[in-house]
Amino acid sequence: MFRKFSVILILFMIQASYSKNIGAKVLNYEQLIQTALEHSPLLKAIDAKLNIMDSSTKLANSYYFPTFEIKQRYLSTTNPVNAFGLKLTKKEFKMADFQNIDKLNSPNTESTHQTTLSVYIPINISGSINASKNIINNQSSALQFEKKWIGNEIKKNLYALYYTNFNLFAMDDFLKKERKFLEKVANAYDIKSSENKNRYLSYNQARIILETINEGINSIKLERNKILESVRYLCGAENEDLELAKVLPRELSWQNPNYNINNERIYSRYDLLATSKQMDAASATITKEEKNYWPNLGILGEYNITTGKFDNYAKDRTLGVVLSWNFGMSIPSTVSLAKANYILRKTELESKKAEVLSDTKRLRDELEQLTYSITSMEKKHQFFEENKKILDYQYRRGSVDLYNMLDNFTHYLQNYSQLQTSKSTYRAKLAEYTINFQTEVQ
Repeated sequence: MFRKFSVILILFMIQASYSKNIGAKVLNYEQLIQTALEHSPLLKAIDAKLNIMDSSTKLANSYYFPTFEIKQRYLSTTNPVNAFGLKLTKKEFKMADFQNIDKLNSPNTESTHQTTLSVYIPINISGSINASKNIINNQSSALQFEKKWIGNEIKKNLYALYYTNFNLFAMDDFLKKERKFLEKVANAYDIKSSENKNRYLSYNQARIILETINEGINSIKLERNKILESVRYLCGAENEDLELAKVLPRELSWQNPNYNINNERIYSRYDLLATSKQMDAASATITKEEKNYWPNLGILGEYNITTGKFDNYAKDRTLGVVLSWNFGMSIPSTVSLAKANYILRKTELESKKAEVLSDTKRLRDELEQLTYSITSMEKKHQFFEENKKILDYQYRRGSVDLYNMLDNFTHYLQNYSQLQTSKSTYRAKLAEYTINFQTEVQ
């Protein structure tokens, strides 16, 4: 019986994990949320990805604009074709150059300096640039929804940690109060009655319960330290001294709460919206890859300044329209790969929707069961408390033995420990159920 109480108390402490009670800066739940949304490392990672999306959008927009190029070249050659071309570019040919055919076959070294200014203006006839922007926009939207979902995850965890910390305070106060009561009872007991071994056994049982209570009080201190460590991480305040206020957030009534959430609200969860946008991005990728069947069109302009000995400058210009059309098996293969990726994203979304529906129903059932359990344990706590008072009175009159009183007292402690555990579990699940659907927990 006493061992069972110890196990239950330890289980409560395990379920109530995560904190460090060394803080000087006391924060309530609302302040924790504000700090986390501003400094949490989980959100900073998403912000870095969103910054990449912004840069990708600027890059895609840049493809609409002309491309300018400046080249500065120095060339020296004895190759007949190149030497002929360079001399012609410098506009230095004379009649004498054609009178000696051998010179054309074996020219002297020809050197030149050339400056080239060129511009290429793309004409987006296929719409591939717009298709690329559509992919980026969908990926960016998916990250925005992912950021909101992570924000909700932070809120859920902080709410569970904050409320568990409050329950640990309540459990600590309860155990210290009951320790005083039991110490008072044990001190009044005749421990020197060696003639009645059963009475001495009862006294030892009382001391075992006292040791278990002391162990529980020490465990509470350690578990609150773990809670504070997790809170620091979620808030991005690892190097700050924090303490959690003993004030509860606004109560979410666990008495007859509204558990009815329709499918439309379920499907509006941020994680599902993020997955949906990833599927849209995959669909836009198909469109972009199909644009490769279209030709590329652009306007080219070039201006050259060429000189040999810097005493004469030859100038020429070129204007033209460039149409290129590439064919190959890689294009249909790439389109096929994009379609396969889209089917995968679509399947993932459908699977996630089914999973969310199942999880929502499971959470609803668990909340209803916890509601019943908490109500029952609250009533039992009142009964145990009444019995404790009655048995204490009867024990002092000598009408009941210490063993009977300890039996009720043990169940009294067990029930209260289970009650606090159930309240913490209920709060965590209610926060998850509520915040999942974009309803703030205050």
